[in-house]
Amino acid sequence: MIDQPPLITSSANPLVARIRKLATRKGRAQTAETFIEGIAVVRQAVASGVHIDTIVVAPDLLRSEDARRVIDTAAGRGAAVSHLGADLFKRISDRDNPAGLAAIVSPHMTELEDLAIDDGALVILLDNVGVPGNLGTVARTADAIGARGLVLAGNSTDPWDPAAIKASMGTLFELPVCTIDSALGAIRWARSKRLTTIATSARAARSIYDAQLRVPALVMFGSEQHGLDDTTLAGADEQVRIPIRGHASSLNLAVAAGITLFELTRRS
Repeated sequence: MIDQPPLITSSANPLVARIRKLATRKGRAQTAETFIEGIAVVRQAVASGVHIDTIVVAPDLLRSEDARRVIDTAAGRGAAVSHLGADLFKRISDRDNPAGLAAIVSPHMTELEDLAIDDGALVILLDNVGVPGNLGTVARTADAIGARGLVLAGNSTDPWDPAAIKASMGTLFELPVCTIDSALGAIRWARSKRLTTIATSARAARSIYDAQLRVPALVMFGSEQHGLDDTTLAGADEQVRIPIRGHASSLNLAVAAGITLFELTRRS
């Protein structure tokens, strides 16, 4: 970078206030922006083409030449570049050893009807999922299998929570993300698109390894505490469970999603 911006060292600076506002769901909703941190996440955001409003750099912390190329790419596309002092950057960071690179970005949602559906399509639905890290980890898996989209039903957590984006390693910017009021509404949409609806539940009678599952499909996972409700389970074409041999009554949501989605991918 040729022109070096002035170094911000005061916590009263408007940029710092803006970043702190984006730590809340209300602040993100009001501005349609979020704050992301880390070289890998910012690189993924830039590569995805999401709008980068401001690149935030702590020059005394940044050591990566790759990160400097990411900064130059974003700046070349019109992003502002702001420099923060190392101590101030550490105070706004949620990481123990921040690398000195962050960004304010404007992610966008996708309409359910705009998802690309073909013969091999898998669409993932999370119903009332409450933990951002679980949402982000499922998104990372969904991206890895080439899912067509991630649908968030009911009162699910914010996909643009920095913890969700961190867990996704930035793949939330690559994956179409949709919202819908209820899982039943998603089932109706899936049937209009000729998708098999697959509900996962520890209470299901049939093992995922024994079920004759068909794609394209909408694969549904419930909340961490309660799973999918009985109405959603009854409305699905198939109900499957992952067999457990030990004493645990269930698996972590993100783990269960990974097992289920890769099993379906293996068959398709």
